[in-house]
Amino acid sequence: LDVSGLPGQLAMLASVLNDHGREGFLAGCTRVAAADGVITDGERALLENVASSLGMTPAHARGVIAQVAEQAGT
Repeated sequence: LDVSGLPGQLAMLASVLNDHGREGFLAGCTRVAAADGVITDGERALLENVASSLGMTPAHARGVIAQVAEQAGT
């Protein structure tokens, strides 16, 4: 999967989303990652990169990821 252009695209998206929208986008990505019952280290790293590209702090991203993972039972 080539994600080389993803940071730029996410930065453009972030410019039109408020904090709630950024959280929702990251939560949706996290639900996809958790769909098989586990979020791998690689998936977690990608989610953290997505959050960073959206302008979220690492702590904020970890909180959103952890909350969604808990809800998903992973």
